[in-house]
Amino acid sequence: MGIVNSVDYLRMFINENKVIDTKLKASSLKDFIEQMLIVLRKCIENLGLNNELYYIDPTTKRYNLKKEIVSHRLFIVVLETAKTLKLFDFSFESKVGNGQVEFVIYNMKEKILVEFKLSTNNLVHGYDKQLPEYIKRYEATSAFYVIISVMGGTSVEDFYKTKKENHQNCSIFEIDGRLKEPPSKL
Repeated sequence: MGIVNSVDYLRMFINENKVIDTKLKASSLKDFIEQMLIVLRKCIENLGLNNELYYIDPTTKRYNLKKEIVSHRLFIVVLETAKTLKLFDFSFESKVGNGQVEFVIYNMKEKILVEFKLSTNNLVHGYDKQLPEYIKRYEATSAFYVIISVMGGTSVEDFYKTKKENHQNCSIFEIDGRLKEPPSKL
């Protein structure tokens, strides 16, 4: 078989499995990033990656939530795959919790921020206070506020009822990361 170029192999895999539409005609980088978030949502909600958000406590045998950085790492895989199409570049904050936005995705015309919050975090504070500051600090053209609903978290409906702001050029993107019964047990 010989040496295989991993980028060429990855592109072939993406094309054959329709993971990402490589003929994408998104009108903007923001539209493209939204499609990448849809891929992430599909992987978490339908392909079992929601299980990666939890670990089983060896003593209690109960599911416990992992740290928010796991959701960032899942998105990095999606972005790195899409990046092989050479449409954009990105940077991410590897040390979460230190006051920086998680992802800055950019090309020559746009700068998109992506901020992740697990539903166990203070969603309203993140949206009303942190996000506007990030947008200003990074001079972003738009942003995504990604809420991942997890076991033991507050409801997203409560967030919508209590948030005070509707930020221009900011999209709220929801992902259901709660554990579900596998189809074989339904």
